[in-house]
Amino acid sequence: IKNIMLKFVKDAEIKMTDIDTSFADLTRMPAIFKALMAVDVENGDIYIARGRLGIPGSGAMLVILDNKGRILTASLSPPSSIHKEKIEKRIEKEIIEALNRVGIK
Repeated sequence: IKNIMLKFVKDAEIKMTDIDTSFADLTRMPAIFKALMAVDVENGDIYIARGRLGIPGSGAMLVILDNKGRILTASLSPPSSIHKEKIEKRIEKEIIEALNRVGIK
């Protein structure tokens, strides 16, 4: 995600964080919950998280939130058993789609 974001926003200051989000899978919307966890414990302008869409096998969601926890944009992916792509390639497609939705090309 960091490398892709730097292609779109050249002078961005990007900080990756390591938060244990394993229990987020117990929530209804793991991807959104992970992003909200980052909003609560980190200081930043935007937050990007990716996780399951809902129940196992339902696909994935990449979500971008602002510093108040409002969803700015998101992207959905089908389950890996359907798209059969490497995770890195799928995430690249998701972040580009999410950015395109808010006019960043």
